[in-house]
Amino acid sequence: MPEPARLRRLMRRLNAETGAGFDGAPISDFEAMSYYVIVATAGHDTTSSSTAGAIWGLCEYPEQFAKVKADPSLIPGLVDESIRWVTPVKHFMRSATADYQLRGRTIREGDWLWLAYPSGNRDEEVFDDPNAFRIDRNPNRHLAFGLGNHRCIGSNIARLNFRISLEELLRRLDPFRLQVGFVPKRAPGQLWELTSLPLEFPPGSREHATDDSDVTRLDGSGHPGVGRVS
Repeated sequence: MPEPARLRRLMRRLNAETGAGFDGAPISDFEAMSYYVIVATAGHDTTSSSTAGAIWGLCEYPEQFAKVKADPSLIPGLVDESIRWVTPVKHFMRSATADYQLRGRTIREGDWLWLAYPSGNRDEEVFDDPNAFRIDRNPNRHLAFGLGNHRCIGSNIARLNFRISLEELLRRLDPFRLQVGFVPKRAPGQLWELTSLPLEFPPGSREHATDDSDVTRLDGSGHPGVGRVS
């Protein structure tokens, strides 16, 4: 990420060249920084985290991997199930705009609410077998993109980017598996992120691979190639 001073100079230059602003005035440094953070996190980190989660899910549920390999038309379902299963944005804070009763509890106007999206996306009253990874789950009314006025405005672009990424990964890295002995570790913070996701896959083009018969070892010892998706 660029240094704040450098970023401010860049934003001011872009404002001057494009005339960007509100009510005839250029946006402030704070607003410019806020836009940059939104683009960097919402446009990149969530998609990369969901992609890593999708690959992990396919490795953990080989029957689902077999389904999508046999029928690539299931990839859109894989996209939404991965987003639900991972829930890349873990939580947000909101304030109540009115008094409300929720299952015997009173929420007062102005109360701060901590919205735990992973909990909502594993709600057993909404999702059958919610902890399972099922690419043909239908309906799949997950909350990963938010709702109402707070719904992610880039959700359709996110789905498109995610779908294309999975199409290319499944085409190029087939077959693949988790590295033996891998224990997933998640990074702390607001986003769901794995610190690493080591995969084992045969080196070279995998566009038409069907089995492990041509696996070669990078060091000559027989170990398959190792790549990282994180």
